[in-house]
Amino acid sequence: MSSANDSSLLSSTASSILGASAWNREKDHQHVQGKPGWVIRGLDDHQDTTNTKGSRSIKDQEHLLQRRVYPALIQPISDGSPAPEEFAQQPPEEQEDKSELESAVLLDCLSTHFLCAPLPLAQKHALVTQFEKVQYRKNEVIFRQDEPADYLYVLYLGDIKIFDDQGEDITATVVGNNKYTVFGELELLTHAPTRSTTVKATSSICTLFRLCKTLYQRAFLQQQPSFSSQQQQQQERIQLLQEALPEELVEYLQDDDMALQRLVSGMSTHPFQKGDILYRKETRLEALVIIAQGQVTATDITMGGRSYEDMSIGPGHAKTSFGWQSILDTDDNDNTTSNDTHRHQRMTGTMVAASDGTALVITKDTFANALGSSSTVSLQQLAAKRLARIQLQQITVFRDSNLDDTQINGLLDLMHSCDYATQGEPIFKAGDKVEAAMYFVRTGSVTLETNRGQTPPQTIQEGGYFGEKHMLLDQNKDGHKHFQFRSPMTALTAANNTSIDILYLEECRQVINTTILGLGQQQSANTNNIVSTIDESITLAQLTRHELLGAGSFGQVWLASMTRGDTDDRIVVALKVQAKHLLAQSPDKAERIVAEKNVMASLHSPFIMRLLNAFQDDKRLYMISSILQGGELESIIPQEGLPESAAKFYAAGILEGISHMHRRHILHRDVKPENCLIDAKGYPVLIDLGFAKYVPDKTFTFCGSPMLTAPEIIRYKGYDRGCDNWSWGVVVYRLVTGKYPFYQKGMDELALYKRICRGTFELDGTMSPEFRQLIVSILYPDPTRRLGSRVNGWRDMFASQWFANIDLRSLRKQEISAPWVPELKDPLDASRFHPDSSDVEDLMTATLPGISETQQSVFDAFGPQI
Repeated sequence: MSSANDSSLLSSTASSILGASAWNREKDHQHVQGKPGWVIRGLDDHQDTTNTKGSRSIKDQEHLLQRRVYPALIQPISDGSPAPEEFAQQPPEEQEDKSELESAVLLDCLSTHFLCAPLPLAQKHALVTQFEKVQYRKNEVIFRQDEPADYLYVLYLGDIKIFDDQGEDITATVVGNNKYTVFGELELLTHAPTRSTTVKATSSICTLFRLCKTLYQRAFLQQQPSFSSQQQQQQERIQLLQEALPEELVEYLQDDDMALQRLVSGMSTHPFQKGDILYRKETRLEALVIIAQGQVTATDITMGGRSYEDMSIGPGHAKTSFGWQSILDTDDNDNTTSNDTHRHQRMTGTMVAASDGTALVITKDTFANALGSSSTVSLQQLAAKRLARIQLQQITVFRDSNLDDTQINGLLDLMHSCDYATQGEPIFKAGDKVEAAMYFVRTGSVTLETNRGQTPPQTIQEGGYFGEKHMLLDQNKDGHKHFQFRSPMTALTAANNTSIDILYLEECRQVINTTILGLGQQQSANTNNIVSTIDESITLAQLTRHELLGAGSFGQVWLASMTRGDTDDRIVVALKVQAKHLLAQSPDKAERIVAEKNVMASLHSPFIMRLLNAFQDDKRLYMISSILQGGELESIIPQEGLPESAAKFYAAGILEGISHMHRRHILHRDVKPENCLIDAKGYPVLIDLGFAKYVPDKTFTFCGSPMLTAPEIIRYKGYDRGCDNWSWGVVVYRLVTGKYPFYQKGMDELALYKRICRGTFELDGTMSPEFRQLIVSILYPDPTRRLGSRVNGWRDMFASQWFANIDLRSLRKQEISAPWVPELKDPLDASRFHPDSSDVEDLMTATLPGISETQQSVFDAFGPQI
C-alpha cells in the first residue's frame, strides 16, 4: 500500500473515475412486481454523454459533475435532522482535505448506497470528512479472508478482484457488470469480526477511500437515542400531543400507552425558516401538524363566505397545532371543527412561518396505524374501544384479579366479534352445546330466555354482558379442562344490527392465570397472576432417555419419557441438556439461554413449544418441553411448493403463534421454516426462542436469518413486531412457491440484503389473486405501511381474503384437519429426526469442567438447582 499523498501515483486524467467509480453503475429503474410506483432511484446514467469509443472526455466529466454530483455536494448540510450527537460532542479528527471532486464522489456513493442513503444529509456530509485516502499497486492485497474487518471502502480509481475462501475469483458474481464502488460493508453490517473474502488491486494504481469500523457503525448507532434522552424526548412529545388533541382522544390514549408510543414514534420532524409557506390555502391536508418550536401565522382565512383575522400558532399561543380533524372522522354535528382553518381536509388559510422553528407531523396513515384498522379512525370508534377496556377493568371477576394493562389488552385482543343483521337471530339455543365464554353486547341488544320459561326473559342492552360465571370455572383447578355443556337458555338478538364480542375461557388461559379469577383482591395479590407453563412436579429423576434427537455446539436434545402418579401412561417429552462451561465462553449466548427459558415459560399456546420445567446443576442446564415428532416444516416443502390450501393452514398456525407472542409484546426475531416443527396432529409449532425479546416499542439489534431479515433491521432503523410479520410473509412465500422471494442463485449475502431493502420479488400467474394481494401487502419495505402494522395487527392479516375459509376459533381449538399428519409407529418414534450421533459425547454422562462463581451468576435466573 502506498501513501495517499504520493501524487505521482495519481492519473493525469480523471477518466478512470468515471469508468471505475460511481458513474459506471447500472441503475435499475424497474417497478417492483406487484408494487406499482415503488422505485429505487440512483443517479440517472441514461443521460450520460459518451464519445464513440465509449469513454468520456474531461469536458464531459466536468459537465456530469456539475449536472449530477455537485448539486448534491452543495445542498444545505442541515436537512432538518440534528447534527449527529456524537460528532457534535466529540468530533473525530478530520482526515486530510479532499478535493471537490473527491468529496462529490464520496457523497454520491453514500447517497446512493442502499445502507447509507437513508442517513440524514448532515450525517453523510460529516462521514465524508472522515474518509481516509489509501492507494495500492497492482496485486497488492487490500484485505485477506479472516483478517479483522475494520474498514468500509470506496473505490475511487482503478480495479479490484474479489476471491472466496477457495481462492476462486467471484468478482463477476459479486459485482456483475458494475464497478464495485463500495465494498467491505457486509462484515460491518452484520458485526462479523473477520473478513469472509480476499480483495486485491488489479490495476497499476488503485485509489481507495476507507472509513473505519467505529465511525461507520456510529453513524447507524447514532440513530438509536440513549434511553434517558429517548425518555425525555418522548415525554416532551407526549405533552405536545396531549395539548394538540381533543379531550376524548387524550382520555383514550391515557388508557393505551402502546398507542401513545406508536403515535410519538410515528412523528416526523420538519424544520422551517422564517417566511416559509408550510401549507397554502385550499391545499388538501391529511396530517396533524404540531408547532414544537417557533411560530406560524395562519393568514387569508375564509370560511362560509366570511374572512377572519390572522391567527398565530405555536408555543405560548392559544393554538399549538392544526389538522387533527383531518386525521379523524367526526360527526357532522361535532362543533369542534367549526373554528379550525382546514375543515373538510382543505386549508381555509395559508400557513406562513413567522420565525424559524420545527414542526412535528403525524400523517393520517400513521394515525390509523397506531389506533385504527382502516384508513380512517373516528372518535366514536375510539370511544367504543375505551369503553370496552374500562368495562373489562370494572367487571368484578377481572377487577379483583389485579390484572395489568398488558393482560387487559390481551383479553380484548382475544375477543371474537360476531354481527347479526336482524332481530330474533339465535346466538345459541337451549340444549345447544356451548363452551365456557363471556358475551359482551357492543351494539343492539340480546334477550335471554330460560329453557322452561320459569323466569321472565332478560334483555341485555348495549354495553351489557352475560356469562361472567363461566370465567370462574378454573377457580382453584389446574386450568386445563375443556369446558363444554348444554346451555339451559336461549340467547336471541333483540334488535337489528346487533354486534357482540365473545371471550372464551379456554383462550383466556393464554394471557392470564384463570385459576385465581373470582378469589378476591387479597388472595389474588398473594398469588401469581402471570401465566406460566412450568410444572414444578416434573423432575429429572422421572425421565428415561431413549434417543438423541439433535446436537449443537452447546448442547443436545433427547427423546425422553416419564410416568406420572399411579398410572402406567407414559408421557413423551424432549429433554434439552446444555453444558455451562461452553455457554460461559460466550456470555451473550449464556444470557440469551436464560432469557429464552423465561420467555418460553410465559407463553401458553398450542402453536408455541411448551416448556414444562427447567432446572440446573453445577455443570448443566436442563429444559423439559413438549415433544414434536413430525419434524421440521422445511422438510415437507416440495421443490415446487405446497398447494395453497395446505400452505394457508401452516401459515395460519404460524401466525397464531406469532400473534400470541406479540400480545405480550414479545418478538420472535427468527421466524423461518426450520424453526417450525410439526406436532402429532400435523399442526405447526414455533420453536427456538433464542432471539425472542420483550419489546414494548422498538429495538435495534441486528439478528435473525439473512433470507428472512426485514429491511428495517438491515438499515438499523429500529424495528417492532413488523419484523416478525415480514419474516412470516417470507415463510408464506416459500410455502407456496418452494423458493425464497429475495434470493437468486449465486447471490451473495450483501446482494441479498440489497434486494430485500428494495423489496424486489417475483409473482406469477400460477398464484391466486388472493395470495398475490396478501404477499404484496406483507412484504412491503416500509414497516409503517406493511400489513399487520396497524393497531389491529394480526386481525388485519387474518382478514385477508386468502384466509377466507380458515375459521380462527376452529384453528385455535385444532379442529381443522391438517393436510399432512405424521405417521408414528409408536409414541417414541423419532424417525423424522436424523442426527449424526457418531462423534457426539453424551453430555449427561461426560465429565465436564466447572465454572467460576462469576460465570455461574449469569445462570442464577434460569431455574432451581438440583
